[in-house]
Amino acid sequence: MQEDLKIFEWEDDFKEDYFIDDPYEEILLVLKKKANNLNYFKIFFQHVNYNHNIDYEHIVLQKVLSKFYKLKTLIIVDNFIYFFIHQLRMFYIEILCVDFISINTTSGIIENSEGHLKKLLLFKLYDYIFETNFNKDSLDYIHKICEHYPLIKFLSFVFSSTKNHFTEFEKLLKVCQSLKSLFINIFNIYEFINEVETKKTLKIGKELLKLLIRLVLTNLREIRFFNYFRFSLQTLEEFFEQWRG
Repeated sequence: MQEDLKIFEWEDDFKEDYFIDDPYEEILLVLKKKANNLNYFKIFFQHVNYNHNIDYEHIVLQKVLSKFYKLKTLIIVDNFIYFFIHQLRMFYIEILCVDFISINTTSGIIENSEGHLKKLLLFKLYDYIFETNFNKDSLDYIHKICEHYPLIKFLSFVFSSTKNHFTEFEKLLKVCQSLKSLFINIFNIYEFINEVETKKTLKIGKELLKLLIRLVLTNLREIRFFNYFRFSLQTLEEFFEQWRG
């Protein structure tokens, strides 16, 4: 491996998914020695099985990432690896794309990133099960974005359907007028587990689109919705007719 390695990408393409030893450990430990130079790190790990079904790659990756303190870009694609705040303290991070990450961990990264973040593309595989205080943490996330990154252009957001969340989300959109892309994932852990097709789900989607229309976000060019969002055909037609972005 080259001495001054700055960019590293790994994408699995296994023909089999059972290993006696951890297939990642050796390369990750070598990368650990390159922490002073590495500023771009992208991985896509397949789910693989080891002896006794131990996920060794999760443990090693968690330990190694905490050493990559000079990273500017971190991309972890489609993988259920849970991180704690102390494992992702990255003071120079500019682009953070992690499909599976907790709100609390993300807020910690925002607070410690010293103003460098440009893209936050997160929560694609978000799971409320790993949150101990979802409503509070998701509101804290909004407040930290407004405080530290009012000029951010690419943002992911996960929130509950409570009135308070809609109010704070509106405040965020008014502050972050430079937004170009918005990725939204909604979870209400009490309402949506078995009722994803209910009238209330459609009503929430309608209220959100009405909010986006009302704010006139002139720089916004892309909106993506994940998981439990539902929109009626009439609601979508009204949105596209009235959208002034």
